[in-house]
Amino acid sequence: MKKLLMLSALAMVVSAPVMAEGWGKGEGKGKGPRHGDPEKMIEMMFNQHDSDNDGAISKAEFLQNAEKRFVEIDADKDGNITKEEAKAHAVQKREQMKEKFEKMKKSREESKSSDGDKE
Repeated sequence: MKKLLMLSALAMVVSAPVMAEGWGKGEGKGKGPRHGDPEKMIEMMFNQHDSDNDGAISKAEFLQNAEKRFVEIDADKDGNITKEEAKAHAVQKREQMKEKFEKMKKSREESKSSDGDKE
């Protein structure tokens, strides 16, 4: 049990840089679940963890997600997460989020330009 709690704490710590990326910065300030709206953040958390959709996150549901993250971060699958693996995972997730936001930004710009053509 202690190992699972440590695993959960580690998963939260490792994912924090990804979650914090972009908070209150740039063009999207105040938009989306990761820009400071507590209601959206809570909704996102429940969508991710409440697998039986009963309106509550059980300890088992929370730890199940932590287990998935641990497996994802443990690159060499030796049952341990090194600082190097944690850093590499955080960098990878940050890059994935940047790519996702760039695609969204490009799509928004294309939508604006096509709307401008209609006027």
